[in-house]
Amino acid sequence: MTAAITQQDLTDAIALKNAIFAAILALTTGGKQSYSLDTGQTKQVVTNFDLASLWARYNSALNLCAVLSARLGCGGSTIMGPGF
Repeated sequence: MTAAITQQDLTDAIALKNAIFAAILALTTGGKQSYSLDTGQTKQVVTNFDLASLWARYNSALNLCAVLSARLGCGGSTIMGPGF
């Protein structure tokens, strides 16, 4: 049996997405060579060499946010049919 998805799950996913994006911004626009990424569960130092991996993790977290949001019914897209 799968555990129910809660609003806290979405909040945690958004926090993860934001932390990863902050690392990407710091490395690409902040002129930093390394950044301490704190995901709330772990802390690790990432460098410019980790950017490809960070982008992949960011896209994954962004997708997770969209899925959780849609399952909770608090966002996403609405599918409409023709009005006839």
